[in-house]
Amino acid sequence: MSILSKLKNFGKNKNVLESITLRELQQEQMLLKDRTDKIRKEIVKIETEKKKKFEEGIGADKFYKKMLATEITGLETEAKLKSKSFLMAQKQYQFTTNFLTIKKFEKELKKTPLWDKIASADPEKLEAIMINIRLDGMEYDGLLNTLNEKFEGNDMDEIVDESTGSLMEMWDQVEAGSLDVAAVQKKLSVENDMKE
Repeated sequence: MSILSKLKNFGKNKNVLESITLRELQQEQMLLKDRTDKIRKEIVKIETEKKKKFEEGIGADKFYKKMLATEITGLETEAKLKSKSFLMAQKQYQFTTNFLTIKKFEKELKKTPLWDKIASADPEKLEAIMINIRLDGMEYDGLLNTLNEKFEGNDMDEIVDESTGSLMEMWDQVEAGSLDVAAVQKKLSVENDMKE
């Protein structure tokens, strides 16, 4: 059972942070890293195949081009599905990595009021916060400040808006004429997701 599943199945009165071991988190993190790497390679392979199919159609007869177009469309659908899987696995990886960082500082955090906020947080809110921040590599003070900021005064709408902020900004720039639609499409392409 994944860490996210355990969190969602946990009762509100129980502390999921204390029930999951550091070892479980490390194993989950490794599995998710392997999974994201595998999906990334599959997407790159599909994208390469799409380019190859397109090049095959240059100068070919109309019937062959229609066959290739069908194959390319199928590959495009497959790439989009793989991309969705990649993004989901990436979010799970981010969640697990942040959870692991918190777990490493568990002893120090238990001495602060923040621990009670984290431990009693609604599982959906905790998940949203943990997916949308990066705690990996932070020292204790930075971790404390970041978590305090997220658990004090931020409601779910603000957290969701944070994750879509760059997209909203791009729409505003396109509508104002300061950014070309083609540039946005390039930024949003599946291949760019894989580079991150």
